[in-house]
Amino acid sequence: MVMMPSTTLGLKQLPDHLIPHGTAMNNTFCQISGAIGTAVLVTVTVTAASDSSVAGAIHGVNMAFVVAGAIAALGFLLSFAIKSPKPVTKEN
Repeated sequence: MVMMPSTTLGLKQLPDHLIPHGTAMNNTFCQISGAIGTAVLVTVTVTAASDSSVAGAIHGVNMAFVVAGAIAALGFLLSFAIKSPKPVTKEN
């Protein structure tokens, strides 16, 4: 619910000739941040596992969900900082 509006607002700031480059950068950063996020949550899962039992693995997964929830809550709060740009008036 946040990605499309923030992407639209971000790309709308670019001049027409830079929109393809902005789209490419957005797609690249989405892929990189997805890979980093996966690595971080797997690290949290493995680190938080208290032992090699099933209960330890479940604890690690629960901690990964807590971390992911905290990151999502932070992103939700930061989304309120996104404002619509003022319309540009072209003077002749």
